[in-house]
Amino acid sequence: MVVDAEMGMPLDLSRYECLWQEGGDPLQLNPDPENLPPIDPKDEFMLEGFTMQAGPTRPGGHTSSQPLQVSWLRRTEYVTAKDSSPRMTMLSKRGAEEANVDISREAQIRDVEATFPPSYHGIDITEIRHPARPARRAVEVFEVLPDPETFATATDIFRFPERPGERPLVQEDPRLDCAVIRPVVLDDGETFIAYYLPRDDASAAELKQRRDFALEMNLSADDKPVAFDLVRNYESKVLPGEGTELVLFFDNGDLPAHVDAVGTTREPESRQKGVYYKLVDTRRALKRKRVDPNEPTDYSTKTDVINLSYRAMDEGELKEREAELEELINPFYEPQEELDQDDAEKVESVRDPAIDVFGADDMDF
Repeated sequence: MVVDAEMGMPLDLSRYECLWQEGGDPLQLNPDPENLPPIDPKDEFMLEGFTMQAGPTRPGGHTSSQPLQVSWLRRTEYVTAKDSSPRMTMLSKRGAEEANVDISREAQIRDVEATFPPSYHGIDITEIRHPARPARRAVEVFEVLPDPETFATATDIFRFPERPGERPLVQEDPRLDCAVIRPVVLDDGETFIAYYLPRDDASAAELKQRRDFALEMNLSADDKPVAFDLVRNYESKVLPGEGTELVLFFDNGDLPAHVDAVGTTREPESRQKGVYYKLVDTRRALKRKRVDPNEPTDYSTKTDVINLSYRAMDEGELKEREAELEELINPFYEPQEELDQDDAEKVESVRDPAIDVFGADDMDF
């Protein structure tokens, strides 16, 4: 057997008769420890111990004779004297000791709180400067807190190619803040956005009044449903974001008392002064969906009218909402047991994930 020298160390096994002939001398490959063959003078250095050469030291210093723990096959560019110095040995032991990190809940809270020392001692607003305009000074400090009144509502930003509703810009349109945006997915995988508006201003005003009453008190609206007509279909494109986008609400602490969230059992109370934020989920750009006059309309996927009314949340939904709110506002919140499987299935059965309403969480059709 001959191994190509370009693939590694040349190895010619044909020289060893014990591999090819019966009765060959096995000592060629397995030398007798008591009768070792002579060593080539060129290889004698491999059996010598490596020791550090004593070098010049500073006054009062000392040299080290600690041997280098380096194999003769190790690449020399990776070998340095400092790797085996007493200082490196001490640092490696210290690193091993520091590897035992306390990951208990109390330790994690302690470590997180230790990263915010300025917040404990207050902020000196006289030291705050505008990064681009040094002449500007800070006059007031607000705490940044999650908004407990809007946390349950998904927030998206839609960029329309024109004002929806087909009214002049100078004319007020109260229907726009109670529109229905309905994502549609066809059997062939095509997706688009269906945009609905109330039929008239009176219906929009009536709907807002019912919404404030029904959602605030968690009661069903007994009046007849409000009809929403299809205005237009849009194609949507998710816009890339450079970072996290937030909606900010500045509250000076003088707003009237309000229930923290829809359907909660908490008593209304005035929240503290601060800046309350709500995370923006997605940003989408809309454009009119082209209609091919030669293509027949698939009425099985087209919804021209939506009759909308409000209903009270059931026990499972209230329990889920209350748990999410507690997790939001309580810094010492510990997760409770999840909803029962029956409650979870009931919640999913009454929700239509393809429909969203501005300013509302639940609806019936």
